[in-house]
Formats: sequence, structure tokens, C-alpha cells
Amino acid sequence: MEECPQHSFQVLTKRSDRVRKLAAKLAWPKNVWMGVSVEDSRVFDRIDDLREVPRPSASSPANRSLARWPGSTCGRYTG
Repeated sequence: MEECPQHSFQVLTKRSDRVRKLAAKLAWPKNVWMGVSVEDSRVFDRIDDLREVPRPSASSPANRSLARWPGSTCGRYTG
């Protein structure tokens, strides 16, 4: 990914707790965005984990439900 700076990469996971724990140990190229899948309100805690990593990007099949989450930008990073 570092060798292709002309591309943007979004890496998605459902294991947000693991990403949060590893975030400080990983290199974060400017073209890599970390994302979590948020299927519904039962897994909103993944968003909190995501806030701990550089360049977060939430992904949700139901962005409407994300809009109700405090501090939500409906999947858009504003940092």
C-alpha cells in the first residue's frame, strides 16, 4: 500500500478491538483508511474503538442508524 500512493485503501474489519490495540504499533500510510463494519446499534461500540486509530472511516449498511450515534458524521471522517 505504501508503494502505491496514487491509490486510496480502505481496510474494513469487524474486529475493532484488535485494531485499537495494534494501532500504535502499525505504520499508517496517508493513503490507508481503517474502517469498521457497523451493521446495527448492537455494534456501535466499534465506532469508539475506531476513534483510537489514525484516519478512521466507519462503514455501515444503514448509515441512518449511524446518524443517531453521538459525534457521528455518518461515515465521514472530519479529523
